[in-house]
Amino acid sequence: MNQRTVTGLLLVITGIFVASNIYALIPLYRTIADRFEVSERIIMYGSTCFTFCYAWGLLLFGPLSDRFGRKRIILLGLCLSTLTTSLVSISVDPIDFLVYRSVQGFTLASFAPVSFLYAFDLFAEKERTLWIGLINAGFLAAGMLGQLLSSAVNFVFGWREVFLFYSIVYAFLFLCGTILFPQTARKKEESQQRLWNQYKTIASSYPLIGYYGITFTLLFAFVSFFEAVNQFFPSATVHLVRSTSLIGTFFTLFVSYFLEKSKKKTLIGGICLGLFCLLSLFFVRSPFTMGLFGILFVASISILIPTVIHFIGSFHPELRGKALSLYSFILLIGASFGSLLNAFLSYETVLPILFICFTFNLTIGLFIDKEKNGT
Repeated sequence: MNQRTVTGLLLVITGIFVASNIYALIPLYRTIADRFEVSERIIMYGSTCFTFCYAWGLLLFGPLSDRFGRKRIILLGLCLSTLTTSLVSISVDPIDFLVYRSVQGFTLASFAPVSFLYAFDLFAEKERTLWIGLINAGFLAAGMLGQLLSSAVNFVFGWREVFLFYSIVYAFLFLCGTILFPQTARKKEESQQRLWNQYKTIASSYPLIGYYGITFTLLFAFVSFFEAVNQFFPSATVHLVRSTSLIGTFFTLFVSYFLEKSKKKTLIGGICLGLFCLLSLFFVRSPFTMGLFGILFVASISILIPTVIHFIGSFHPELRGKALSLYSFILLIGASFGSLLNAFLSYETVLPILFICFTFNLTIGLFIDKEKNGT
C-alpha cells in the first residue's frame, strides 16, 4: 500500500470521527437533561451551538492552511479537539456544557475544508474524485455511526465516557497523522482585504448562488430528518432507521460515473429521489418502510453533496479552496438550523418543510445555466 493510499484512508477515517461529533449528542439529549435536571430542549441547543461554531471555523481554517500548510492545520486541529472534547466530558452544569460544545465545534472545523484542499494537492484528478467521494461518504456515514456509537457507549458506560472516548480517538489520529501525512507546499500569503474581496466575488457569482442555495438545504434536511425521527418514534424504530440508512451512503461511490454520463441529470436525479422519499414518508409509519425510505433519502443526499462540490469546484479554479470553504460553511449553517428547527417542531411539521426545500432545489436545478454546467 503506497503512501497516497494510506493518506487517503487516514483522511476518510479521521473525517468519520470528526463528523460523528456533529451527531453524537442526538441520542444523549434525554440522558444529559436528566443529569443536569433541565429540559431536553436546553441540551438540544448543544447541537445548535456546536454546528454554528463549527460552521464559522470552516471559513477560517481553509485560508489558514494556505498560509501554514495542510498537514500542520489538520494536526493542530486534532490536538485542540482532543482537549476541547475532554472538556465536554467534565461539564458540571448546562452552561459549561454549551460553552465546551461550542469550542469543540470550532476546533473540529479544522478538518473538513482542509481535507478537501489536501486531496486537491496530493492526488491526481482520477484519484482525487475517488478520495473526495470516500471522504464525503465518511461524513454522511458519520450521521448514523455517530449516533449509534454514542448510544452504545452511553448504554455501557455513560454520557461522559462518550466524549472521553472521542478525545482518545482524536489523540490517536493526531499521532497517526504526525507520522503518515505528507507535507504539501504552502501558498502565497494574502491580505485580509484581498481574502474578503475573494469571498465576496465567490458569493456573488452566478450560478454559484444557486448551488449554495442547494447546499444550505442538504445537511439541514439530513439533520432535521434524523432528529425528528429520534423525537417521534420508539427507540427500536430509530435504531432501525439509523442502521439501515447507512446503506444509502454507498451511492456516493457511483457519483463519478453518473457525472460522466450527465452532470445535469445527476443533480436533478438526486433531487427527485429526495422528493420521492419525502412524499412517501407522509404515508408510512412501519419500521421496515421507514428504514427503506431512510436508505433512499440518505442516497439522495449522498448523490447531491459530491455533485454540488463538483459544480462549485468547476468555477473560479484559482479560488477553489475558498469556494469550498464557503460551501462547507453554508452546509454546516444548514445543519445548525436543522438542529434548531427540531427544538420547536414535530416530525409531522418537519416533513412538509423538507419537501418544500427539495422543491426549491428542483426549481434551481431545472433553471440553472445549462451551458456552463453541462447537460
